[in-house]
Amino acid sequence: MNKRAYVFLLLGTGLAGCGSEDSPNKPPANPPVERPPVETPPEEPSNCEPTWDGPHSLLEGEPLSATIRCATGLALPADTSVEGLPTGATFDPESGSLSWTPTLDQAAVYELVFKLPTQNETLTERVAVTDNWEAPDNVPVVDFLKYPEEHGLPVLNLEVDVGQLSAAAYVPATVTYGGHAYATQAQYRGKSYPKKSFNVQFGAEDKFSDPGREIAGIRSVALISSFDDNSYIRSRLVFELWRRLDEEHVFVRSYNAVLYLNGVYQGLYLLAEEVDGGLVGRFGLREDGNLYRAIDQNANFSALDRFAVPKPSLSLGYEKLAGEPGAFDDLEEFVSFVSTSTPEAFGAGFAELARQRDYENWWLLVMFTLAGDSDEKNTLHYHDPQGGLWRVFCADSNWSFGQNGKTLRELPTEPRISTHNLLFKRLLDEPAVNLRQRLKDELRKSFDLATVLALVDEYEAEIKDAAMRDEKKWGAEYTTHFTAPPPAGRVDFLDHEGEAAYLRSWIEGRWNYLDERF
Repeated sequence: MNKRAYVFLLLGTGLAGCGSEDSPNKPPANPPVERPPVETPPEEPSNCEPTWDGPHSLLEGEPLSATIRCATGLALPADTSVEGLPTGATFDPESGSLSWTPTLDQAAVYELVFKLPTQNETLTERVAVTDNWEAPDNVPVVDFLKYPEEHGLPVLNLEVDVGQLSAAAYVPATVTYGGHAYATQAQYRGKSYPKKSFNVQFGAEDKFSDPGREIAGIRSVALISSFDDNSYIRSRLVFELWRRLDEEHVFVRSYNAVLYLNGVYQGLYLLAEEVDGGLVGRFGLREDGNLYRAIDQNANFSALDRFAVPKPSLSLGYEKLAGEPGAFDDLEEFVSFVSTSTPEAFGAGFAELARQRDYENWWLLVMFTLAGDSDEKNTLHYHDPQGGLWRVFCADSNWSFGQNGKTLRELPTEPRISTHNLLFKRLLDEPAVNLRQRLKDELRKSFDLATVLALVDEYEAEIKDAAMRDEKKWGAEYTTHFTAPPPAGRVDFLDHEGEAAYLRSWIEGRWNYLDERF
């Protein structure tokens, strides 16, 4: 083997040393190549998840324009359809647009069911069409089974022969409410305002119910017009504050509703339990016990009437709602005890006759709300003649929170405790009771300012649209009715929004005044 061949042999076997790791002649290794991650294309959505962008309420005569879209970005399937489409309405499945102008006879709540067979999906939307009572050619609502609500509030239609209605007796009537028609009886209630209030009695086999408000089996309801309160809040707030004062109180449940009379819009009302044996029975009291309503300022727990003249009967100022008709013996004994007992006898014996906390709370409520017609009248007194303590609870009170019974303004700094009520004076004079300290305590409990103002805000948000609609119907008559010749006449009328603001301001002023005073 020659020398040249030997070198080639070394190179071929790698023994020449030039291929070793330390060799400066070795070419560098190629760095690893970073490849971009492979992006997985997003999956196309398989569902539409339909949504509705249109209004849920409108007035008869107003145009409705709404569109159904897929929240996932898909095009609306061409086979989309809608069930429950009202007469006159059109739906275009290609664009998903729905158009409709309800006519003046189409007030109702409509349930529209959009069906998307391709995606096996549905969308249900409710559209509430409000009766346009202001339109000259408006048609009264006929079928209230299909018109259960208005501006989010329940609707009650009272069908009755208005020519037969009076405050003296009940006449046959029909009530439609919550998808149900009741055979009832009705009468006028309270003051003879242009906007009437009503009492309605229901049949023993078909009592009033509203499961959504946990109400069932009510025998009678009051439909309170609130004509003398254009905040529409005062009575409801009084009821609620009374309830909050004591878990063991007998109290009246109430909420706002819209009333129609024979198919014609009547306005925003307060629907409240009417006081009867059934109401007290709900609190475990005997339904046939004695239930008395204080009807005027002579219900003052005194032997003297409101003019300081001796009463012909100590039951003067009361009417009997339940119990043995015409029997007032226990009430007269109660009034006699309050009006004639010595301070020592009163202090020792009142708590044996009555649930004292009820009667203390009555004073607290009157003081905080300045309820000028609830310190004697507009209260209910219950007693079981077979044994038990006297109880008291409150009726509606529009004379409160800065206005009197004629809507004249009252300052939040009014110091009045009571104009006549002897029972209040006796409780205030009783050292062991210390009512003034209780009022101070309740300002940070049941009458906590932030809590009370929050209630006002809650009620106002709930009723505002309905209140503004009511004001269109009754606002001018409200002003006319409560305008009186100087010097007592009102000139400071407010619209609903202004009255709600006044109510808030008055409550704040009253709270601060009582907090400083007590």
